[in-house]
Amino acid sequence: YSIRDKLNPPGPGAATGKVDDARPSLKGNLIFGPWADTEVFLNAGSGFHSNDARAVVMNATMQTLPKATGYEIGVRTKAVRRLDLRASLWLLDLTSELRFVGDDGTTEAKGATRRYGTEASARLTLADWLLLVSDWTLTHAEFRGTGEAVPLAPELTIRTDLIARLPGGLESNLEMRYLGDRPAIEDRSAMAKGYTVFDWTTRYRYKQIAAFVSIENLFNAQWREAQFFFESQLWTEAAPVGDIHFTPGVPRTFLLGISLYF
Repeated sequence: YSIRDKLNPPGPGAATGKVDDARPSLKGNLIFGPWADTEVFLNAGSGFHSNDARAVVMNATMQTLPKATGYEIGVRTKAVRRLDLRASLWLLDLTSELRFVGDDGTTEAKGATRRYGTEASARLTLADWLLLVSDWTLTHAEFRGTGEAVPLAPELTIRTDLIARLPGGLESNLEMRYLGDRPAIEDRSAMAKGYTVFDWTTRYRYKQIAAFVSIENLFNAQWREAQFFFESQLWTEAAPVGDIHFTPGVPRTFLLGISLYF
């Protein structure tokens, strides 16, 4: 990291400095099969995430590249005609978790966390021209040692696409995205609201020219995009109040476009 703080003068409180670090990442997998169009897999490996460069420069004791260690066991099968299934159980440990500080617009590093859950995906060929794809995740995330929730960590997510590919270069896609309610604060006393949003896109390509029409938020759902819990104070309030602050999701939006390939 190399930072020059243009807001604060040199000295305490200024995020100016340089930090270098490196971490090896080891990964491996085993696959058993296939038997009856089915195989079992085991994955394990280590990685990292990078902490906020400003915080690392200002705090010499902070980890620059906190380690991540993950494990996964799962199964893939095509035993059913026209259906491709995959399911897995997984676990991920982080030695340090980043938490967003909305009042400052920065992040802070907190303690070690553990996430575990299950993932499933299905790809069903309904017809030669029609495909249904769906992905599901169910996750539990907590700080190790305390059992507190990791704020805003997703618990249940679903994405489903119905894809039609017609002769002559015409393709249409109906997409559904679902994000369930999840804790907005460590003690789970406030919840970030989930949402369900549908998008629809149709494309047509003829030789080097392609055109598309897209409707985002097809059913004009009222939903919250970014959400954070922190204290704020209005001029009518005697003291700061902790609450969820959010950015409204886009309303129904129409997009048109033309592309030229060469």
